[in-house]
Amino acid sequence: MSGSEIQIAEEQNDKNTVAGRSTHELLNATQTIERPNDKQLLDALWRTPNQYHQIGVLDAKSNKFNHLQVKDAAEAIAQAFALSRAGKNTYFACAEYLSSDNRTAANVIGAWAFWVDIDVGPDKAAKGYVTIEDAKTALLEFCKRAGIPEPTHLVASGSGIHAYWALTSSLEREAWQQLAQKFKGLTQALGLRADPSRTADIASVLRPPGTLNFKYNPPKPVTLIHAAEGFIDTEVMKAAIEAAFEKHCSSSIDFDQATESVSPSPVAVPVSDAYIEPPNLLQLASALTVLDPDCDEKTWKFYRIGPMAYAARAIPEIHDQLKTIARHWSSGELRGIPSKKWNTPSGYGMSGKQMFNHVWKRFLTDTYAGKRVSLGSIFFHAKEAGWDYTQDRAQGEDDGAEGEL
Repeated sequence: MSGSEIQIAEEQNDKNTVAGRSTHELLNATQTIERPNDKQLLDALWRTPNQYHQIGVLDAKSNKFNHLQVKDAAEAIAQAFALSRAGKNTYFACAEYLSSDNRTAANVIGAWAFWVDIDVGPDKAAKGYVTIEDAKTALLEFCKRAGIPEPTHLVASGSGIHAYWALTSSLEREAWQQLAQKFKGLTQALGLRADPSRTADIASVLRPPGTLNFKYNPPKPVTLIHAAEGFIDTEVMKAAIEAAFEKHCSSSIDFDQATESVSPSPVAVPVSDAYIEPPNLLQLASALTVLDPDCDEKTWKFYRIGPMAYAARAIPEIHDQLKTIARHWSSGELRGIPSKKWNTPSGYGMSGKQMFNHVWKRFLTDTYAGKRVSLGSIFFHAKEAGWDYTQDRAQGEDDGAEGEL
């Protein structure tokens, strides 16, 4: 793609509109036979020979998410184009996998990049930015303040920006996760409004360039708007994250934010047979949207926060995702209705926000040997409140997707 074509694509996403163009016209315009830059991002992130790679597809009608194994970027793009032509939202797994069995974090062998997902749009200003230019400016300012290199790749996803820091060498899963947690802490400490569930999730999937974002009517093109000529030296990036974290996160962020961003790794201990099978996180978040966080204290602690903390304790790989869901539900952000108790002192003189981390840590580390309340209680109460997941379309609302856990 030429520089002028990239500029045109960027301007289209800046305006957040492709009005006046039919889906058929968009498919012809954005999914031609030869678009070498469409696989440029995947070539940068999938560099290990003979490794397992995956793409995912979300069927808007059935709301089912399926994963497909592909051998390389060329095959991934070809399949993604075909799926997009069929009207399906298509994604690619950013990391590389040990096998084709699943897309769990435990199956990841490593990753060649870090990434962030930033929402853009007039209706997303509270958690993102109004325009593409606003998001790009904030992203570059974040890099400058943190002292880290600028992203090597930027993708306009149709409803935001995906930024990638592609490295000269791959990081093994555990090393990546430790650094990504600190990177996530940096985004929060320095005020970059990036999706917190994506930055430190090594099993994330995001939209590949060249496809269409079918959250909109007409759909919007997903376009690579920037690609650097080279990659960032891995040791330089590691040192930059460590130094920035030490500078900005050791003393400048408050207790609540710090404990969310840099939570101690919970120890995997037997909790309950109910947690042998990991929960569907999207389904859990969906169920919580019908449950009021301004409930009585017993319900909030023992029937909402407790079960999620116990699940995080039993399955450390999804600790951060569960804690984020619990926190967003408690604050009212998940429901879109601010919680009154979140910022109001209770009889203990502490607000819900101040209590949250104490309560979470209590359930994460207690020594109670009796029967515990499971996540089933959340789904039970949600169904009592009229929740029906088969009618829910929450999965189609995200630009990326959580790791399958």
